Amino acid sequence: MKQHSKFWKLSVILLIGLTVLFSIFFVYMGLFENVSVYAVDTCNKYDTVDNYTVEQMTDPTAPCQIRTVYRWRIDESTASGSCLCFYVVHQYAHVYYDDELVYSLEASAGNRIGDSTSSNWVTLPIHPQDVGKTVTVVLTPLFDSVVHFQPTFLSGSHFAIFFDRLFKDIFQLFLSMLCIVLGIFIIGVQIYFIFFANIKTWDMFLLGGLAIALGGWRITDTCSSPILFSANPMVLGYITIGALLMCTVGMVHFMSTFFSGKKKEILLALSCVGSLIVLVVLLLQVLGVADFKEMLPVCHIMLVVLTAVVLGMILFGKRDRVAHQDGNPKNFFIILATGITLDLIAFYVSKSSSYVLYTILAFIVYLVLVFINNVMSTTRKAYTDIRTGLANKTRWNELMNDNLPVAEDTVIIMLDLNGLKQVNDKYGHEAGDRMILHFSNILRNTFPSSSTICRWGGDEFSILASSMERERLEYYIRLLNVAVEKHNETSTDPALYFAVGYALSREYPGLNHRELLAVADSQMYLDKQKWYGQKDEATAD
Repeated sequence: MKQHSKFWKLSVILLIGLTVLFSIFFVYMGLFENVSVYAVDTCNKYDTVDNYTVEQMTDPTAPCQIRTVYRWRIDESTASGSCLCFYVVHQYAHVYYDDELVYSLEASAGNRIGDSTSSNWVTLPIHPQDVGKTVTVVLTPLFDSVVHFQPTFLSGSHFAIFFDRLFKDIFQLFLSMLCIVLGIFIIGVQIYFIFFANIKTWDMFLLGGLAIALGGWRITDTCSSPILFSANPMVLGYITIGALLMCTVGMVHFMSTFFSGKKKEILLALSCVGSLIVLVVLLLQVLGVADFKEMLPVCHIMLVVLTAVVLGMILFGKRDRVAHQDGNPKNFFIILATGITLDLIAFYVSKSSSYVLYTILAFIVYLVLVFINNVMSTTRKAYTDIRTGLANKTRWNELMNDNLPVAEDTVIIMLDLNGLKQVNDKYGHEAGDRMILHFSNILRNTFPSSSTICRWGGDEFSILASSMERERLEYYIRLLNVAVEKHNETSTDPALYFAVGYALSREYPGLNHRELLAVADSQMYLDKQKWYGQKDEATAD
């Protein structure tokens, strides 16, 4: 069994550890940390408020030492039982009707971890008796990056406003859910292969986990998320950044599966370093030193470094030919790197994550392609003898599982190498292994490609071929004898000798596959006895 390097083991341990820690962190945030909201009743109506004034006030006690104040008067057109709604991003919000506080949004007083309220929809009613009152909205940014965030004030139907917002985010929500579902599905299929098909490959777990983290990042980073997860919107912001950080580390580890040698070790070491950086980020958040939002550039820097390093790996690195992928890291890198680059440009140009869709779209395309290839490859592994590349006994048993009589012209051939034990005893098992490999190649090159050639194990082989009458079968047996004789004349390895037996369905009507196999096996055994008998006579002479 292939031994993994210390970096591989360390990186896996760190990834698992970070996943557990983040899970505990998110559960705690969801259960014990919250925002404090004060609002009056429900609302009804829809329009955009644009007749407000804006004033920025300096306040040394504010996190960014600034507060933005918006004011306008309520007229009759917006006061017929409607709602005032607006969206805030990492900002405390206080709303006054004249001098009366009717809404406040801030971190709860008992919170121990993080002061950010993440992204929220502020919703409060406007009643007819509020006509003529002055609305004052005071927004307090928590981070420098949102100081210039400009909210859009909407007055209208609660349902219409949120339905419109949901409709605008529907594509991102769909892609995110698709990514999560695909990740869960891939992990489920991988579990099946491991426990039921006895194929011990683990890399697709990483790809599935990466898909779930990527989908979690994008589904929580929409304006609709606080609507869909209204119980505690605070945790959404932390899930968004946390999932993005985990995606970055996971991508480094996943890319390492494309390479071997020192290049693979470099990427695994980077995965370990990335995990430690993310761990520090998490600790800084928990200790109250810095918030996830403030450390977002760290994640972007990690992505840029990853892109540069992997580019170097592709240009100068020796890749590892692993079966679960298409064998070419350029496909993954080009697709994913293009999405990441476009998303970073969109984020820093628009100052918003609303247009960050290219990475998840690119990843889903790659995910589907890789998964299809992986399932096909894993299925081939389940039915292939690793040493010879022929079908294995599992595949053969499936073919023999039919209890019905064989109707068409079918032949089952049994073959066994003679004298293999003596070769192993005299020349060593490596010589015996070469004999098996040589004979496997001869069988593969002799019989038609439509035949199923199987290595049972050891030096036993079987062949299942259809549309095969006796004359054609005897032709292929002659070809096999000629090929073996030619090999013995040219090879420096011990000579090949084999016993053969076969059963034609036409000559044994009414028998099923297993019964035909028994006949072929019996004839092969007689042929083997005959060969050993002739050899004993020759030795005696």
